[in-house]
Amino acid sequence: MTCAGASSPGNVWAFSGANGVEGNLPGTVSALRLLNGRWTFVRDFPGNNVSGCNVIGPGNVWVFGGGARIGPAIGTWHLAGSRWTELNTGKIVLINGSVVGPSDIWATATNTRTGAPVIERWNGHSWRPAGSITSVLPKLTKTTQVGLQAVNALSGSNVWVLADVFRRPAESVVVVHWDGHKWGRVKPGSAGYYLPTAVSDGHGGWWSVNYLANVPERYLVHRVGGRWVQVPLPARLDLAIGAFAHVPHTNAMLAVGDQFTSGHFEGVVLAFGRL
Repeated sequence: MTCAGASSPGNVWAFSGANGVEGNLPGTVSALRLLNGRWTFVRDFPGNNVSGCNVIGPGNVWVFGGGARIGPAIGTWHLAGSRWTELNTGKIVLINGSVVGPSDIWATATNTRTGAPVIERWNGHSWRPAGSITSVLPKLTKTTQVGLQAVNALSGSNVWVLADVFRRPAESVVVVHWDGHKWGRVKPGSAGYYLPTAVSDGHGGWWSVNYLANVPERYLVHRVGGRWVQVPLPARLDLAIGAFAHVPHTNAMLAVGDQFTSGHFEGVVLAFGRL
């Protein structure tokens, strides 16, 4: 499973496929839905790469495939009512999205002709560019590549984006913010610095990963009381955390990731708080 989402306990979706996984690549991407406690096959998509999905409500699901080099991407598909439709986004390939509302979705993307990172915005009818984010990112050169890693849209005038910057041989990150009028860079350690990858803790706070490249994660960051606090991970594990989820009606969080042990990857699930 590469991506999953839910809008309610009765509307849970998951998508199989490849996105940076090890082992044999699947031949297709499958959409599955949880019905009466069992996973039910819905349909296949051509290609094998899924890069993101958003479950907004019954009969309103998005799934994206793009940005990876491990196999053919599925493109951009939308479930409206009971019908899946593939959208023609032309030279722009959408990677993952963040939902403000059904008619306001922000997505990281790439221009396949120029290789430039792009932010696209769904207005309920079509995908359109959301300002020129390249003006606040490092310039693309033969030795410098920039890719958008994550987007977190809290409102139409409060959007946070994480970009990976590859300058041979080093890797770094840049965080940028949309204030409704323009894009601007965010200083490391500031209040919004970890918001691009953050997940709400259900009580006004946020959890996020620490932006350290190519090293095992030793702690996560939790925003409480207006500041980011480091929360150590189990010392015996060399982890790479991939996603968070808040357990509804509790103060508990779940984190999933993987570790490289004895020559192979193992999946890991961590819990914080009382389940």
